[in-house]
Amino acid sequence: SWRCDMKINDVIAQTRALTRGKYDDAQLIKWLSRLDAKIHNEIITQYVDWDGKEFAPYTDGEQELIIPYVYGEVYDYYLKAKICESNGESNGYNAAVQNFSSAYEDFANWYRRTHVHGKSYIRF
Repeated sequence: SWRCDMKINDVIAQTRALTRGKYDDAQLIKWLSRLDAKIHNEIITQYVDWDGKEFAPYTDGEQELIIPYVYGEVYDYYLKAKICESNGESNGYNAAVQNFSSAYEDFANWYRRTHVHGKSYIRF
């Protein structure tokens, strides 16, 4: 199974540069773990190149994320949405969620185009 070339610390640094918030790295890692668990369960496990392993929550910033760098805005928008939601900033939240949804769909469509779906794969 492939992994991306982007680490949690990369996303956290980008998020800190673009948003204000009182959230420590542990909280941001927890949010990223939840997002990647969702991606793993809803997308990755449906394709034949899935390695069969269950998703394990992240424990430190040096771990690699699932989504490749080219689609890394998914993480930026997701964390921005979570921070805005937690801060009660509805306008910022709505904009970030809209951007997140679009970026997530771009990633999901790319993944679906470039991987063989498990249900269409026949083993003899």
